[in-house]
Amino acid sequence: MRKQTKKILSIVMSAALAITAGAGINLTKSSAADTKPNFKAALWSYGTFADWAGAASDTVEVSDFGEYTLTGEATKDLDDLFKSDNGTAVVLGKYADLTAAGLGTTYEVVGKSIQVNDGEVIPWNVTPVNWDDDARMVIRNAWNADIDFKTDKVAPIKTGDKIKVTFEVKAKDGSGDASTPGAIETPAPAGAPTDADLVGTAQLDSQANGWCGNEDCTNVKADIKGAGTYTVSSTWEEVQEDPQAYCALTIADLKDIAAYVTFKDVTVWVDGKVVNMPVVYGGDKDCRIQLWNTWGNDGVGAGFEVPANFPSSFYEIKVQFTIGLRDTARDWDAEGTDSSLINIDTTQPDYEPANKPAEPTPAPADPTPAPTTKPSTTKNAVKSLKAAKKTVSVKKGKKADVTVKVTAASSKKKTTDKVTATTSNKKVAKVVKTTVKAGKIVVSVKGVKKGTAKITVKAAKKKAVVTVKVK
Repeated sequence: MRKQTKKILSIVMSAALAITAGAGINLTKSSAADTKPNFKAALWSYGTFADWAGAASDTVEVSDFGEYTLTGEATKDLDDLFKSDNGTAVVLGKYADLTAAGLGTTYEVVGKSIQVNDGEVIPWNVTPVNWDDDARMVIRNAWNADIDFKTDKVAPIKTGDKIKVTFEVKAKDGSGDASTPGAIETPAPAGAPTDADLVGTAQLDSQANGWCGNEDCTNVKADIKGAGTYTVSSTWEEVQEDPQAYCALTIADLKDIAAYVTFKDVTVWVDGKVVNMPVVYGGDKDCRIQLWNTWGNDGVGAGFEVPANFPSSFYEIKVQFTIGLRDTARDWDAEGTDSSLINIDTTQPDYEPANKPAEPTPAPADPTPAPTTKPSTTKNAVKSLKAAKKTVSVKKGKKADVTVKVTAASSKKKTTDKVTATTSNKKVAKVVKTTVKAGKIVVSVKGVKKGTAKITVKAAKKKAVVTVKVK
C-alpha cells in the first residue's frame, strides 16, 4: 500500500496536479521559480537623514528569497532617526501591483534590522503597508502614527553616517527551498499568552508630547509586570492650547500578543479632573488604548475625534487602566473601533496636580490718582511692520528675542493696536512673551527642539514673519 501511494504521488507531482490528502496536510506546492518575487526596493529619505533628496539613497533588485540590505548616507544631523520630523521608508513599488503579483500571498517581506555605522543592531519588525498607494516598510512616519514604526531605541544621526537597513523576502508556504516539492504540514497555532508574557513599558504617546520625546514634557511611564492596575501621565511645563492629532496609551513590547491583551476600568484625568471620554483599541494590531487619532477614520467617531468635552487648554493628562488577557485572539476588524469594549471608570476622585504651571501675575494697580481731565483717546495706529532680522537662531532649551520694527503715527509712543505673535510649530519654537515698546515689538522665543519655525507678528492688518532656527 505504501509503495502504491508513493507511486501515485510521484505521478501526480510530475504532472503538476494539485492534491490534498488528510486534514492539515497540503501536498500541493508551487516551485520556488513560480513564487519568486520580482521588484526593486529603494531606501527613501523624506526630509530626514538625507533631507528631501530627489532620488533614493540606495536601491536593490529583488528576484529571489533571502536577505537584502540597503545603505544610505546622512547629509544632515538628526537627534533621533525614529523621532525625527517627516519620514523614512523602504519603498517596494505600487501596492496594488505587488499584491496582485503575490505579495502577502505567495511571498512576504519582513523587516530585520537597522544599524547606524557599526553601532547597535536595532530590531525592525515591520511588514509592508499601503502608504499613498505604495508598498512601504516604515522606519519613520511623523504624519501617521498608525503606521509609524515604534521603538524605545534611540538612533542619533550625524552627517556622513551610514544607515544600513536589512529586510528578508520569504515564501509564504516555505517554497524558498528550491528542492523537489513535497508535502508541508500546517503547524498548530500557538497557545494563548499567559500572565508571565505581560511584561513591558506603558507610556502616553501623543503628538503634543512628541511621542514622549519633547523636553518640555515630563512623562511618567509604567513597568507592566503581569495583570493589574497601572498609571501613566504626561505633564507639560506650560499650558497647551492644542491637543493635536493623536493621543494613546501604548505598550510597544506587547505588540506580538496585542490581540489577546484586554483593558478595562480606564480613568482619564485632565489637569486633575476626571473626563468621561470613550476610548478604543485602535484596530491597528498595536497594544494600546486609543484616546483619539484624527488621522484615522477621517477623524470621525469615538476614539478618533478629540472628545467635545476635552478641555480647550491643558497641562497634564493622566490615564489609569487595568490590563489582563483573553483566551482567544481579537477580531480587529470587528472589535478594534468598538468603544463599548473598554469601560470608562468615572468614580475615581479628582486631584490637585503637583506641577501646575504658575498663573500669570496680574498687573499691579496704578497708584496714580485718577486724572481730573478726560484722558486722550488718540490712537497710535501701526503703519508698517518690518523684521529687524529675517532669521534668528537659538539653541535648544534657550531663549532668544525676535525684534520687529514698528512705524506708527507717533514714533515716540508704543502702538495702541492689538499685537499678536504666533509660531508655526510649537514643537520646535514657542512664543514665551510679547513686549510692545515705542518703535518696536520684542517677542521672546524658546527653542524646544532642533528644526525651523516661523514666528508671525501681527498688528492691525500689518504683519512681519521671522524664521527661527533651533540648533
